[in-house]
Amino acid sequence: MTSRSRARITSIVLLFLGLALTSTSPVWVHGDTEPTGIFRITLMVPQPSQARQAWSLLVQSNLQALGIDAQRVVLDWPTIFDRALTPASDVLGRSYDNGGFDALFLGYALGIDADPYSYYHSSQYAPIGSNYYLWNNSQNDQ
Repeated sequence: MTSRSRARITSIVLLFLGLALTSTSPVWVHGDTEPTGIFRITLMVPQPSQARQAWSLLVQSNLQALGIDAQRVVLDWPTIFDRALTPASDVLGRSYDNGGFDALFLGYALGIDADPYSYYHSSQYAPIGSNYYLWNNSQNDQ
């Protein structure tokens, strides 16, 4: 493995770790289970996407190498859609073990003139917008 590949993998792992640590529903708080690592995270992966499945294996392996209890589940689109993209209000913001989701391998086709407003503005929580991650940052909103 080249140093450039290692740097790219490290960057991806740190990105996912940063997303997990800034979540409004901390993934290390699983009341019904005890993590075997630093904290526990479940990676949700859409079944029809071979590329996302491959990336999720790489990310899972790297998280585990860092001492994180990283689990991976491959789910069909209807399950992912219901659980992460149109969740019931009683599970919105909850961890995977509590009916929500920790991390989801998903891509957006924002087009040439990309506007991520509906994905990251605090007023755009689902189902109004597409802020499924409950990202809330006043500086970002400005």
